[in-house]
Amino acid sequence: MKYLLLALTIFVLQKSHAQTSTTDRHCDSIMRKIIDSTVKAKVDSIEAKKKKADKKEDKNVLDWLSNSGFSIRKGFSPSSKDDANPASAFWYKNFITNFSYTTVDVGAKYKGYEFGKRKSSFLIFPKMEWHKNEDTTSKSKNTCNTLTGGINIEYYYSVTPRFTPFIAGIADYKDDYIKKLETIDLSAYVSIFCIPSFLPGSLRVRDPKSDGLIFRYYPYTGIEYYRSTGASAQSTSFWASRLSVELNPLPKYLQFVFDYTYRVKISDNLYKQGDVFWLLVGVNHYFDAKHRLGIGLDYSEGSDPNNSFVRTNKIDLCFKLKV
Repeated sequence: MKYLLLALTIFVLQKSHAQTSTTDRHCDSIMRKIIDSTVKAKVDSIEAKKKKADKKEDKNVLDWLSNSGFSIRKGFSPSSKDDANPASAFWYKNFITNFSYTTVDVGAKYKGYEFGKRKSSFLIFPKMEWHKNEDTTSKSKNTCNTLTGGINIEYYYSVTPRFTPFIAGIADYKDDYIKKLETIDLSAYVSIFCIPSFLPGSLRVRDPKSDGLIFRYYPYTGIEYYRSTGASAQSTSFWASRLSVELNPLPKYLQFVFDYTYRVKISDNLYKQGDVFWLLVGVNHYFDAKHRLGIGLDYSEGSDPNNSFVRTNKIDLCFKLKV
């Protein structure tokens, strides 16, 4: 009888242990399902928020243009790193006197294609520019209406991690509708991009509170060649030296730009101008921290490269756009 009770006890314990193991396995399975479900829910929530944010950005035309690789500026000469000047436009019309005035300076480019290795890179991108400045009463030679299309090519070679010289090349076709002049414009410049503060191209001079860029500049030097199309083609070539400066005393809203180019004549039987200069000084106030929409005042003087190097001296108050 004693051995029978002992055997019965062992059987009951084994049965209980088997049930406990089955229960534990069942609980583990349930817990794994709960954890998997929780993780999946979190992942789905994060992805849903991301999709919602992306969808919200797509509703903004300027964000869509930027995310798609398009840029809008006043122009793209000579380097994509030096795109401080926003596009500008202004239109005025008096319906009583029928007087109207239009000024447009806008360029658009696509992000292009970049190839490169560890120490060097090669960038090529297409662009188009439209420059117009005319009114209904003025028939002066300062009237401008040109359309330009072409490509920019840039080659960077890193001498050290802190200093990168680069070459910027431009090949454009320009149609001057006022002067009935079509030209092929070719140019090549050299400059340098540096990391240390206050050297050319440095992005380190920033506001400690907003991290906005305060100061940046680029020097350029190179050769420009302009040739008219047609049977009686003529050409002009310059050695050009340029300084471009961007100052943002209030990085979120206020911007000053300075652009000066001096061109020394190498040969000139197309424009017949000799040595020429071009000065542009502007102040822009932006309505948003991304520097996209604003209003600005531009002063320009000298031989306008966008108007066949015609002598110009003017002030423009315009709406500004930068993408």
